[in-house]
Amino acid sequence: MKEISKVPSKPKEQQVHSRMGIFTVLILVIAAPFLLNHYVIEVQSKPWQADGVSLPRLLTDEGIFNDLNVQAKVGIPVWLDSKLLSLRTWEITSDKVDEKMNTIVGLFYQNSLLASFPVIDGKLNLSDADLLSQRSTHLDLVHSTTLSEQYAQNYDRDHDGVFDHLDIHLGAVKTALNGAEYQEGYERLTYPMGDVSRKIGVCTDVVVRAFRNAGWDLQEIMYKDMKARPKAYGLRGKKPNRHIDHRRVRRLIVYFKKYYKALPITFDPKQSGDQAWLPGDIIFMDTLNKGRPTHVGLVSGILGSDGEPLIINNWTYGYKTSAMSLKYAADYMFRFRLSLKK
Repeated sequence: MKEISKVPSKPKEQQVHSRMGIFTVLILVIAAPFLLNHYVIEVQSKPWQADGVSLPRLLTDEGIFNDLNVQAKVGIPVWLDSKLLSLRTWEITSDKVDEKMNTIVGLFYQNSLLASFPVIDGKLNLSDADLLSQRSTHLDLVHSTTLSEQYAQNYDRDHDGVFDHLDIHLGAVKTALNGAEYQEGYERLTYPMGDVSRKIGVCTDVVVRAFRNAGWDLQEIMYKDMKARPKAYGLRGKKPNRHIDHRRVRRLIVYFKKYYKALPITFDPKQSGDQAWLPGDIIFMDTLNKGRPTHVGLVSGILGSDGEPLIINNWTYGYKTSAMSLKYAADYMFRFRLSLKK
């Protein structure tokens, strides 16, 4: 019988080092998402608390997670062309202050409200005036334009005095403060205005909740549109499912591509007008190299360490809803804005 030659075995020390190397790699692969998530939340949550702008106490945001209204602060984008910033005032009746008419001043980029401030005795308080002066030398802090009544009718869906652009931004911030854990799964929802438990969610829930904060119920809006245009949504004879279809990226993108103007997906701080990135813009991304949108989030008002706006989103398992730098983690495919319809 022919003797079978044996393959020389590795020295025991070399085997131990090899196994330790493989074990170390496995640990890093498993732990990386959790370590990254911890880093993002720890580092990126601070600017909201330190430099963000709260709503004036005369205004109450009526929407999602109202217990977080006091904490919710929005960042004023530093990348926008300061020449296109303006101040506009309007009056509200507040039950909080003897039911008197009170003046609010808003910082606008074109027609989009970025932040609002109270006016006391005809003046901004010193800290707000200083903040606005630092943001733009072009702003007239004494004389401002009066906002038209038509604007309030067109851009305050839920009639809470917080106009839609800021309302959506606040809603996105509140989803990040709420920090829902990423969890997929089918659940039967109430209709309209149905939602899963605030403790959980997926990427689409961030968008649905942010829009709902402004009174835009994508569950109802899309369900009606899917019933009217089932083929466009790829339903192929099936009835739309109001419990889950608005929570699917592949359905959500169909709605936005039909009714909203697509904007440039490459961030450039020199972009101006409608092309500029604004807080509350919806970003569709490909995270799985499938050549189609597989993920979605919203632009925040804060720049990340990569020089681009942080994206408020719920990334994947092991993550919570937070503001993250996604420049190198996803391919941006579409960007839309509520006000820019086709």
